[in-house]
Amino acid sequence: MKGLTDARCGKCSGTVGAGGFIANNRLWHRNHFHCSICNENITREYYVNNDGNATCVACTRKAPEPCYRCGSAISETYLQAMGHCWHQKCFLCTACKKPFPSGRYWLLNGDPYDNDCYWGARLDAQRLSK
Repeated sequence: MKGLTDARCGKCSGTVGAGGFIANNRLWHRNHFHCSICNENITREYYVNNDGNATCVACTRKAPEPCYRCGSAISETYLQAMGHCWHQKCFLCTACKKPFPSGRYWLLNGDPYDNDCYWGARLDAQRLSK
């Protein structure tokens, strides 16, 4: 069985020794983990976008596009979901109007639903189609 010393870097596929670290579910050389927006080396906190790429804190905090739901400017921490930026208070389940505490949601007809509401809506749609 291969040990950590035989593991490969997520960027260059080179062998990562004891100086490597794990981020975004992969092993990296310390100087190979970069922000997908500004390309700066990420050494501490980071966020993962919908596309799975890492983004540094500075780029995540930059003023984004207006909130997709309400259209107002976003000046505080925000969410990126479904290809858009949202105020945290605006990204809610379409049915119950509650936030997604785990950050997970299901799409039905292009709208976000929490797990329970999604399956409820699917069952309702199935009943109506009969």
